[in-house]
Amino acid sequence: MILTTTRHGRSARDVRNLKAHLSKELDQVSRVAAIGNVPLSDADSVLAYMEAMRDGSRATVAMHHIAISPLTRMNEAQRDETVRRILGAMGAEDHAWILWEHDGKARTARAADQHFHLVIGHVGPDGLAIDDGHSYARLEAAARSLEHDFGEPLTPSRRTGVVAAILREHGRPDVADCLVAPDEPPRSATSSAR
Repeated sequence: MILTTTRHGRSARDVRNLKAHLSKELDQVSRVAAIGNVPLSDADSVLAYMEAMRDGSRATVAMHHIAISPLTRMNEAQRDETVRRILGAMGAEDHAWILWEHDGKARTARAADQHFHLVIGHVGPDGLAIDDGHSYARLEAAARSLEHDFGEPLTPSRRTGVVAAILREHGRPDVADCLVAPDEPPRSATSSAR
């Protein structure tokens, strides 16, 4: 399972572009699968709420966009557990969030033809922003524990030692003990060309 995170919502245009990306139906079915921690029921209202929370604080971004690419299709219980663990890894258990499901189009050759996009409000109900320092390692730890619990093979990491330490810190030594540093680290998904 691959989890990637990107900050969004510096401007209204940025939010419109993100919504257009998440709602597109080219070669796939796109739908809002769930909304949480906010008394709203549609994507536009939730994204506007996240922008309002940004505007009421000193934050420069409104949201975090986390792409979730499992190797196998997830059922509803697995999907909900994935969201719960991501929110925990980001320290955003009480922040507004919205989950889009894209079905019929795999993000990678190895992945299932189902993937998700979780958008989490950067500013929580207490007016404090997410501390996104080391978010890649924290998300990798969440992904490795999900892979382990869902019976997927563990994805090699460039941060094996750090991820193992986070897993041990969070009471998952069983997963940490399964991690093996690859002989050659995998290529980074982010490069200057991308």
